Amino acid sequence: MFLQGMGGIVMSIPFLPSLMPRRAWADEHTRPVFLVVMRQANGMILAGRSDEPDLYWPRETGVLDPATMTGRDADRATSELAAWTDRLLFVKNVYGPTNEYRGVDWQGGGHGKSGAVLLTGMPPLAGSDNNSPSTGESIDGRIARDVSGADPLSLYAGAGSGYIQENLAFLPSGQWRPVEMNPANAFRRVVGVAGSTESEATYERLQQQRRSINDAVRGDLHDVLGRANLTRHDRQRLELHLDSVRDLEVGMACEIPDIDFSALPDIDDFGVMLDGNNVIRVANLHADVIALAFACDVTRAATLQIGSGTDGTMFYVDGRRTYRFHWISHRETADDGSGSPIDDATELHHQIDRIFLREMFIPLVQKLEARGILDDCIAVHTSELSAGKGHHRDHLPFVIAGSGGGQLKQGRCVDAGGAPVNHVLNTFGAACGVTNAAGDPLDDFGHPSLPPGQLDLMRAATA
Repeated sequence: MFLQGMGGIVMSIPFLPSLMPRRAWADEHTRPVFLVVMRQANGMILAGRSDEPDLYWPRETGVLDPATMTGRDADRATSELAAWTDRLLFVKNVYGPTNEYRGVDWQGGGHGKSGAVLLTGMPPLAGSDNNSPSTGESIDGRIARDVSGADPLSLYAGAGSGYIQENLAFLPSGQWRPVEMNPANAFRRVVGVAGSTESEATYERLQQQRRSINDAVRGDLHDVLGRANLTRHDRQRLELHLDSVRDLEVGMACEIPDIDFSALPDIDDFGVMLDGNNVIRVANLHADVIALAFACDVTRAATLQIGSGTDGTMFYVDGRRTYRFHWISHRETADDGSGSPIDDATELHHQIDRIFLREMFIPLVQKLEARGILDDCIAVHTSELSAGKGHHRDHLPFVIAGSGGGQLKQGRCVDAGGAPVNHVLNTFGAACGVTNAAGDPLDDFGHPSLPPGQLDLMRAATA
């Protein structure tokens, strides 16, 4: 459903059950399910092949209890999510194949090569350096292509280094899916004004007049709101949707304190985008766009990559601007092993893990919840590396909010026991409606050498 207005602008509106044929949505499995993956570089402080303690996961698997998370486990990074325990699924100890595995060369570890594996379940391209493409498509593209027929959103917040920059989403060819660094451009695509000279001109005129895109379709909106069969719930949802679009436009036009910009940070300025506060701001605006895209059913999948593969963002801990995150992850003041030790590097990394969850992942979850679609989403926070210091990929972490339409467990922490990453990807894809060649729920995504299947521990129907 869409409203088409002045100058070719197309503004989608959220799913309104009262305006749809009853039979079309009688089966809960026909409801759309959306996947968004937010990725943190440089790994987390968690147990694995590292000599450092686990400062990430709760001490025990099983039911998540907010009192325990803020009490005994308050020293763990995931305690930041205590208020959302009944909407969360923690999946620990997922195996990202490395070196020789099941007769296939997975090209060792490293930042870029690990990124080529995380969402594809495919080996990096043989013979490539660390800035490596994959040999297959990532799950976001498969979901978007098979279920919605639209490309996924591939978004980026951070300094554009050019080195391991696109490191999360991959095309069917295995090449990197180009990222959009500017949330304003992503917003234009979602509301349907990108790619058309006439539409772009209209959008710019509306911006200059400080008018909302809602104003361009006001007559049609009044017609919809006047429908006698529009329920009170749908009326409230539509009004919330329209208010959110205006808020998003206003947010992109605000000045950033202490920085001489009138809108977004200068996304093309490498130094500006090394500042952690700017990265957080851009990530949160991208989250607005993702929530809008899902609410309008523009696409069923999105990725949000925070920083390059060797993310050098300088975050703020206790008011102090830190070293580059990549340096901290190696515990020294260099990218290549030639620096001086950083004495408090483990604690700084732990605090940065908290920043990712508290200041970027929670806002994404909040925006999805505000639009009433969190339960129809699988919102994921992860990394292509496990333990930060060792830069391995054999204990990959998945923090998941939303039940994927009731298909995933909630309020639990589970140990995957070293299950290969393709089992997690199959579970995501199947929940979103992707099938295998036989028409059954997806179970064969990733490299053919990997054992097929889903991760049953994630599924709501299992004990």
